[in-house]
Amino acid sequence: GLLSRAPHDDTRGERAAQHGGGALTLTLTLTLTLNRNPNPNQVEELAPVACLMQILYNDETDAMCRILNTAHRHATAADSPRAIFTLVPLAFACLALVRKIKLRVDAGEEVEVGCLKLLTFVGHMVESLKPYAPAAALRLHLQCAMVADSVGEAEAAYDLIAKTFEVYEEEISNPNP
Repeated sequence: GLLSRAPHDDTRGERAAQHGGGALTLTLTLTLTLNRNPNPNQVEELAPVACLMQILYNDETDAMCRILNTAHRHATAADSPRAIFTLVPLAFACLALVRKIKLRVDAGEEVEVGCLKLLTFVGHMVESLKPYAPAAALRLHLQCAMVADSVGEAEAAYDLIAKTFEVYEEEISNPNP
């Protein structure tokens, strides 16, 4: 299995890089930047969880959607500021999957989960991050909007840009109403 490989085997890292490998760096950077007094123990404890989220992979897009949905359900079972460590990598994995789904649809293949449905799922995921990491939510909304635009979902891109402005106005520019 994927987790039983030897530590010196680089294929797992290459796969993570292909499927959202920047998510771990972004997660750790955002956590340390956004949390004025980061708990080093929490970062050390949860960094492997973020790595685990990046190695979830299946060639079949519909199966991958089910895997990511299950990971999301478990990650959000309890409301917690720790969610950034799982939701950011999951969001990046979903965005990579949106592009793969678009390629399948363009090739005339049938898919269970379309681009718009997955983008909506990611939008909800990002919304759940807003209370804990508003700047991360803002950046992820922008990332989602760029992906939505690249796969031809102009209305979704517009909605995501609007949510970006909402996050900025409500959470970042005026954090204490």
